[in-house]
Amino acid sequence: MSEKISTKPVKEIKLPTGVLSLDVTADGSTAYAACIDGGIFSVALESGTTKLLGRHESYASGVGLVADSNLLVSAGYDGALQWYDLKEAKVLRKIQAHGFWSWQSAVSPDGALVASVTGQYICGDYKYKPLAERGPSVRVYDARTGELRYSFSHVPPVQSVAFSSDGKFLAAGELDGRGAHLGDGRRQTGRRNQHVQFHRLGHHQGALLHWRHLRAAFRG
Repeated sequence: MSEKISTKPVKEIKLPTGVLSLDVTADGSTAYAACIDGGIFSVALESGTTKLLGRHESYASGVGLVADSNLLVSAGYDGALQWYDLKEAKVLRKIQAHGFWSWQSAVSPDGALVASVTGQYICGDYKYKPLAERGPSVRVYDARTGELRYSFSHVPPVQSVAFSSDGKFLAAGELDGRGAHLGDGRRQTGRRNQHVQFHRLGHHQGALLHWRHLRAAFRG
């Protein structure tokens, strides 16, 4: 019988608008938040002090720390990725990754790569099949330099992305529940009610795994 775990809030820190993504430093001292107003904020968790680091032109949808560096990367509904120098508290670069929203982004655990996914659902026929993407829906960049490393095609819209714990594979999930598992240029696909062999991502303990839970499954 599993032990019951109870939690309770220990502090409340307010930001100007809702938070869509959050990352926390390894020592637990600072959080970084991506907010609905496009703002990217640093939050000192002990004092509650917040500081605006930069801003996207639309909702900020993702934020992630780059391991073993002073870098932070954010993504937004403006389709852009932005890099920040945390030591200098300034924006280093901005790259237009997509022509549409970045639904979600992820930084690999080893700090080598950052991925972003996009896509717009446009009805393609009378069966509501999505119209083909206008460009690669999955893009992977060098997390240090911003250089484009990989581009993968996918059925749009792609709304979830996660790296495997060793950083060698990337999984991306689209709106209707199908997913592509990407690594070394190879692609495997899985549909509802089918097993996908890579970490059994299509099913987890006999139940369909929602693609937004991929991060936990990969790290598990």
